[in-house]
Amino acid sequence: MRAAVGLEFVARCRHGDLAANVADFRQTIGIFGFTASAGGACVGAGKRHPARFFFLDWPQDWHDLYMSRGWLAHDFVVAEAGRRMMPFSWDTVRAERTLTTAEAEVYAAARAYGWTDLFAVPVHGPAGYQGLVTMASQGRCSLSPEDEAALHVMALTIHQCCRAEIGSGRLDGAPIKLRKREIECLRWVAIGKSDREIGDLLGISATTAHYHVEQAKKKLGVSSRQQAVALLVLTGEI
Repeated sequence: MRAAVGLEFVARCRHGDLAANVADFRQTIGIFGFTASAGGACVGAGKRHPARFFFLDWPQDWHDLYMSRGWLAHDFVVAEAGRRMMPFSWDTVRAERTLTTAEAEVYAAARAYGWTDLFAVPVHGPAGYQGLVTMASQGRCSLSPEDEAALHVMALTIHQCCRAEIGSGRLDGAPIKLRKREIECLRWVAIGKSDREIGDLLGISATTAHYHVEQAKKKLGVSSRQQAVALLVLTGEI
């Protein structure tokens, strides 16, 4: 059963590192028919809820179109995630309410691109925390109640893995702007090198290597080297 495969993924997540777990999640949802996924969160109360992504593997042309048009602010999947506790699909929402003009534009563009099914899992937490994991396909996915339950648990698990490792994620999927030297230093951090060892490898002082790493952490909005490395792995910089 596919549901059993989903639960096996949950068990594996207890032992793998974050990058491996995200890759495993993407591969496992493929068994259910999904070919793309995204996970992130909105943090804060009131009208301003900065949207941040943990992982995103949409096709590049769709990603560029979605972001350039500012559709995140009008995506009814994001809005519904704030209202619901349980997973839902495009069809579920459209059967229950009429989309606004802006929401209908996003939906029509998604269908025109070729997206056919979408399964969304809301995640709610303290202090106005609102998370969301989505899985999309360009073919119809037939899910049993057991399949949906397994995907629900999988999504909650990978979301928690990401949140625990990299905090609130990165803002709006915007590209991470690090200097070449900062990325070089973090690549050596990723394989366990110390500031002194990095300095020797790059021909700089240990103090300078430390400075580059700290500057990268600041730009990434994380508090530890491990979080910085995980974030760069998820975004393909490492």
